[in-house]
Parts: sequence; C-alpha cells; structure tokens
Amino acid sequence: MRHSQNVESTHSGESDIEHREHNDHAESSANHDEHGEEEGGHIELTDAEISELSIKTAKAGQGKLHRKVKLPGEIRLHPDKLAHIVPRVGGIVKKVNTNLGDHVKEGEVMAVVESRELADAKSAYLSGLQQLELTKAAYDREKKLWEKNISSEQDYLDARQAYAEAKINLNNAEQQLYALGFDEEYMEKLPILPDASYTQYEITAPFDGTVINKHITRGELVDTSSDIFEVANLDTVWAILTVYQKNLADVQKGQNVTIHADKISAEFRGVVDYLSPIVEESTRTASARVVLDNSSGKWRPGLFVVGEIKTADTELDLVIPKTAVQNIGEEKVVFIKAEHGFKPSHIQTGRSSETHVEVVSGLDLGQTIAVRNTFTLKAELNKGSFGGHNH
Repeated sequence: MRHSQNVESTHSGESDIEHREHNDHAESSANHDEHGEEEGGHIELTDAEISELSIKTAKAGQGKLHRKVKLPGEIRLHPDKLAHIVPRVGGIVKKVNTNLGDHVKEGEVMAVVESRELADAKSAYLSGLQQLELTKAAYDREKKLWEKNISSEQDYLDARQAYAEAKINLNNAEQQLYALGFDEEYMEKLPILPDASYTQYEITAPFDGTVINKHITRGELVDTSSDIFEVANLDTVWAILTVYQKNLADVQKGQNVTIHADKISAEFRGVVDYLSPIVEESTRTASARVVLDNSSGKWRPGLFVVGEIKTADTELDLVIPKTAVQNIGEEKVVFIKAEHGFKPSHIQTGRSSETHVEVVSGLDLGQTIAVRNTFTLKAELNKGSFGGHNH
C-alpha cells in the first residue's frame, strides 16, 4: 500500500481546484506494492485483502448510548442496626460472657454487674408492694366502719389518702425498674427471687448481631456513661458512594447500580435508594446510598468499593463503535469505505459510553466505515502522512 501526501479533512476545507491539484499530485506519485495502491488519500485494498486482514465494516447510523457512571465509595454499617451498649445502672462487673467478634442472640446475657443502686430500686418496689397491701387493707376496713357510722369520716379520709399515696409510691418504683430494662413479667417474679439476685444487673444483647467493640473487664467499675459493648447486625450494610458535581445530573434515586470490590472479587446489584439533597461544603460532593444484602459476610464495613450506575439511555443521531476510531496525533480518525479500499476522515466526537461514541462532525449518516481491526489501517496510514502531519 502507498499513501498520498494529503487527505480530505473535515476540519480544514479545500476548494475544488485545490482538491483536484492534490489528487493529480497523488496520482502522479503513486507506486504499486503487493496490496495495490493509494489514490487521492485512499488506502487501496481489494475485498480479498480486507477479508484477510479481518477488517469488518458497518454503516454509521442512529443509536442509543448506554452510559454508566463509576463512583468511588465505602461500605458502612447500617446505623439502625448498630447498638452502643451502656449499663443502665452503675456497679462492679461480676461476669463477662462475651468476647470481641462473638455472635450474640437477642436477649443473650453478655455481662453481669453487681449494683447497690439496683438493689435499692428493687427494695423500693418490694417495699411499695407491702405498703400498698397494708394501706389497702386499712382503707377497706375504715370504709366499712364509716359506712356503718362506727368510725369518723376523718379516719376514713386519712386511710383513703394513705392508700392513694401508697399507689403513687409503688407506681414510681415500678417506673424506675421499667427504666432499668425490667418488664412486668420480671416484677411479678421479683418477690419470690432470692435476695442475692437483687444486686445483679444482666446486660443483654438488644438484637442478633456481632460484637464489634468491647470495653469491659471483670472487676471493673462501670457507670451509665460507660460504652462497654458495640453490637452490629451485619446482615445488611450500606455502600455510600461519592457523587461529584459533574455527575449530579446523571445520578438519580432508583437507578440500577452494581457495586464492585476488586480486592475481594465481589459484586452486588442493587439500586440507589437515597441521594443526599445537599452538597458537602468541604468536599463539594453529594452521597448516594445503596443497601447491600451481606448475608455472605463479604461486605465488611470500611471496605473501599466502586459503584457503577447505569444512567438514562440517550438517543443520538450518529453513533459508532469506539473500535472504529483511531487517534492520529491529536486527531480522531475513522476509515470510510471507498470503491477500492478506505479513505481516512477526521471526526469530532461528543458523548460516549464504554463501547460507543457520538460523532458530531466528519461523518455522514449511512456511510460505511471500518469498525474492527482499524489499527491495521492506522498502521498503513502512519507510513505516509495525514493532513500534512508526518507520523
């Protein structure tokens, strides 16, 4: 193959006279080799040679761009499934049943604290029960005597007031135990429990999960501000993706997204279920959230990931495969099928996807171009010159 010194360019127009002069010069200087010859910027190839070089062609036409946006992100704990456990009463740690990394079930006893404060609360409740029983008996008796005009009205009113106060005191004691995490069933059993149990406060798991932090040892003094355990249910986690300003128009709630983590060779397909309505002032980015099923345990919080979001398809007037485009210096070139081979042409491109690109100028609808193995044509073109530039 041989190449002429000048080729039709879509960026710098030539007059008909100039174009004919170039063609005459190319024809006069053309030489032959084993593949044929190049005339007027044509790379001369026979159909047999095109087939031998595995060059495929297709017509340039309308099409859709299936665009995707790739965003960096991080796996994070689901905040509604994370519990910071603190004792509801202060005391001395008597027993620790759970270690870091253990799986716990809801209601499982993780540690036991001996607390004088707890003993006082239970004693106040038991005392309130006895006081209520005594005042109620006195009230019932005085009421009957007053109704029979045996006792004075004042004695009856005093007994009624004492009974009302006993009910109030018992209710206060009950509420204190409720606040400490005890339920009605426990309080019904409390009067028959051994005295030794009065000081023992059991710290239990709030739900099924994994112990991800532990700050408690036997014999330690703890209070109501001590963060002694962190329990997380890792069956569901979040992928928080960073959305840059340039991508804000493309990313929408409800879009399909694929989460990749190359380090662990994992992939998850989900949807964007939340897009932050504000842009962070410090980073100038927004956040997109994807909820991941982590029943496999692969998606560990803190893991860096990439979210690939499929944006809306765009219908365009002229779309070609990226494999049809070659870079010649700083120019983008396609090879248009001619009568005896191909003719290179500068193009301007616009939007693109992973596989296709929009052509803005330099190519007409319906023209047949090379779409596969175009690097072979580029190699032949580089032996000569293109647009006045040597390559």
